[in-house]
Amino acid sequence: VTWTKDGRDITHNEHYMCQYSSGVCTMEVQSAQVSDTGTYTCIAVNELGTEETSSYVVVEDRAHEGVDLRKSAKSRSVRQTKSGYSSRYEDSSYNESSYSSSSKTSRSSRKYTEETVEESSYSSRRSDRKKREEPQEVAPEFTQNLSPEILREGDRLKLTCSVKGTPDPDVEWYFNGQLLKSDSHVKIRCIAGSCSLEISEVTVDDDGSYTCKAINSAGVASSKTSVQVTAKPQQKLADPPRFITHPLGLRLNDGDAATLECQISGSPEVKWYKGREQITDSEDFRYENDGDTYRLVIAEVFPEDSGMYKCVAENEAGTASSSFTVFVEVPEEPQSPQFNKFPQSRTVDEGSPFKATCALDDVETVMWTKDGREIEDTGRFNFSQDGNSFTFEIPAALATDSGVYCAKATSSKGKAEWQFTLDVRVSSSPCADIDVLQLIKSMQECCRCLGGNGWNMTAI
Repeated sequence: VTWTKDGRDITHNEHYMCQYSSGVCTMEVQSAQVSDTGTYTCIAVNELGTEETSSYVVVEDRAHEGVDLRKSAKSRSVRQTKSGYSSRYEDSSYNESSYSSSSKTSRSSRKYTEETVEESSYSSRRSDRKKREEPQEVAPEFTQNLSPEILREGDRLKLTCSVKGTPDPDVEWYFNGQLLKSDSHVKIRCIAGSCSLEISEVTVDDDGSYTCKAINSAGVASSKTSVQVTAKPQQKLADPPRFITHPLGLRLNDGDAATLECQISGSPEVKWYKGREQITDSEDFRYENDGDTYRLVIAEVFPEDSGMYKCVAENEAGTASSSFTVFVEVPEEPQSPQFNKFPQSRTVDEGSPFKATCALDDVETVMWTKDGREIEDTGRFNFSQDGNSFTFEIPAALATDSGVYCAKATSSKGKAEWQFTLDVRVSSSPCADIDVLQLIKSMQECCRCLGGNGWNMTAI
């Protein structure tokens, strides 16, 4: 309930005292002033509508005593309806009253009349209206329940159900009793009573009990189901590629055909390289595969085909590679030392000896390198020379000796290189197939190199 005067809200204070109790609305003006003259309106509002009633009030100035203030005022009752406003006005007139006054001590008496203003009356007429019926509350009820699911790890999960109720129920999802919220793994939706929970790729952690709970002011309902997620069978990883035989380095004549061949286990994908550039499978360079045997067939070699080659094998378990050299001779006078004998790529067991020998037509020095670095004479390796023949030997190969080796020859004609690969195979048993006597001999030589006589465990 609010009160207004001439359209402006009246605030409850010492001058205007507004009260509302048990349906009775009162607004009292304390010490009325002429300025309080005006139209007063009482407005009642609730969720179903608005109704108001008005009255015009005149406050007489005492200076106007004896003056005829015949005026008429109208009171108005207004009600807001769906179609607009309805109103009724009632006349409220001033009633004239006569008063006499005399004084016993006065010589004369006089009569005068005083016009008073009868308090404006007002009435309010309420029009009939239909009360809006409150909707009847209905507890939630699932019209479609959740169904159990049996899935494999990685499958898509979608649980659906339908629920109704008045008012519309709030919906919550639970997994093994824990409240679920939408996130990057779980997507939850509920539109017009149709509810769903979706997981794009389930894991074994999503196996369990799922519950959809619907709640409104009339009650609670739940639909529960189970989801079983079976783990994917563990796939046995293939063994990493392993060179059974390595491609051999070749010395060819200009115009020759050549076949580079090797055997590799592990069913890998094989690529061939010259230097750092991959060789494309074509008519000139043809890739062939027959079981574990892989070939690069060169239709015709040219001098520019000389260089370092590499075969790279790769599968999901790992990668292996083997490097080798192809040299194409030309009839004219050679401009560099020529390898008459060259080392080949090999695979040896850990602890076994390895020897690489090369021979050249004209040579002054040969430097041996591993993975691009010169091999230092630490005593674990043997270096020897017999005329134009040079030998590099590892008495007991270790796993760390695996790599790409190169013999770099220098002579008055220039320089030449020959590249090859050593693959040291590690046995399942650390001590299997190791030549113990040879290993001890190598360790003793290492001790002597470090300045000791015989065993020096600190140096070892």
